[in-house]
Amino acid sequence: MDKLLGSTIQPDERGVFAAGPDGRLIGDDFHERELTLVTSDKDAESAKPILTIRAKYTPFAALRQQFWRIYSSQYDVNESGSFSQIEIFSLLDSLGSTLATETVESFFTRYDKRMEDGELSTEELVLCLEEELRKHKENKPSSDSPESGVNTPGLASSGGDGLTGGITAGTFVDNDVVGDPGEYDQTDMSSDMKTIAP
Repeated sequence: MDKLLGSTIQPDERGVFAAGPDGRLIGDDFHERELTLVTSDKDAESAKPILTIRAKYTPFAALRQQFWRIYSSQYDVNESGSFSQIEIFSLLDSLGSTLATETVESFFTRYDKRMEDGELSTEELVLCLEEELRKHKENKPSSDSPESGVNTPGLASSGGDGLTGGITAGTFVDNDVVGDPGEYDQTDMSSDMKTIAP
């Protein structure tokens, strides 16, 4: 397998995978191998058939960072290569993020910048988003924990972690018994979308 895949890209000491100006990963190329096929057919022997295989392995963290870079470039309105608080909130809102203002402000203070008038470079933004994902993963209950479960609409339990609104795997919600449909109002207050019936 090593011969087929070759060496994979590696992150730097900060955990960042190198990328070009377009946000795509550097050195994340396909590796090609040619295999000569042995046939039993005498007519096929003269053709010398070859099977060409192209493959690569890209670590998930590298793919995620590439996603952050390419997706965030759509929100860099002035194409400066850096992001204001408005651009960051627009990016996060488009992904359905529920990060608090204080969390986004911490992105700026980490680099001795003020949220009100500072801007984060693409690399700084990627590092902050990766750190938030790492924190969330560390705080997530393990699959062996009785509190673990799939955060699925239509399932309910008491409690919650503040990230999922208390909805975790537990007992199923019987919509005939629940009562007031307003209890599960799914109106998106950030747009003109209408309430989705449960």
